[in-house]
Amino acid sequence: MQTNLKPNSCLAKAGTLFFDYLVIFAGAVLYGISVAMFTSPNNVAPGGLTGVATMLNYMFSLPIGIMIFVMNIPLFIWGFIENGKGFLTRTLVATALVSVMIDVLTPILPAYTGDTILAAGFGGVLNGLGLGLIFYGSTGGTDIIALNLHKHFPFISTGTIILVSDILVLLMVFFVYHSIENVLYALLVIFISIKVIDAVSYGTS
Repeated sequence: MQTNLKPNSCLAKAGTLFFDYLVIFAGAVLYGISVAMFTSPNNVAPGGLTGVATMLNYMFSLPIGIMIFVMNIPLFIWGFIENGKGFLTRTLVATALVSVMIDVLTPILPAYTGDTILAAGFGGVLNGLGLGLIFYGSTGGTDIIALNLHKHFPFISTGTIILVSDILVLLMVFFVYHSIENVLYALLVIFISIKVIDAVSYGTS
């Protein structure tokens, strides 16, 4: 009996793992579309390291995806030390896929540069859908910072840490673009993204 169960168990585990990474890939594609087609072309910098990478692209024409991955390298090391190999594997895959999708899709997809509110709205929806699909895997960046700091300071929620980091990014947005409108658009993306993540993760009911 045991010898018959082991192959089936391994097969089921492999199938689950394949499905998990397929979902992460789909999320990375949606996230990449959000950045490449809507937020970046309109100088809308969402929160987290994606927002920082968007501003670096605006100032120095550096590839957004590559910058996201490079800035995550020290956080990967910290995440590995704090959370172990299992966490790092999923985070590496999720972050690498997101980074690749952004840089691959940017020259392919037509950039929408019409109504900036529409760009922020659709960017926020796709951003939230993408992150909602890969949320359990973590996409690096402020997720790792929040998780690790919460372990050492449990009285501070991970949500609070992410909120503070987003506020710091929004301050950078104002000084980089010299426009309060860009800050408001970024806030709109963050707000819509959070609502969509909640809908994907917990259900609309």
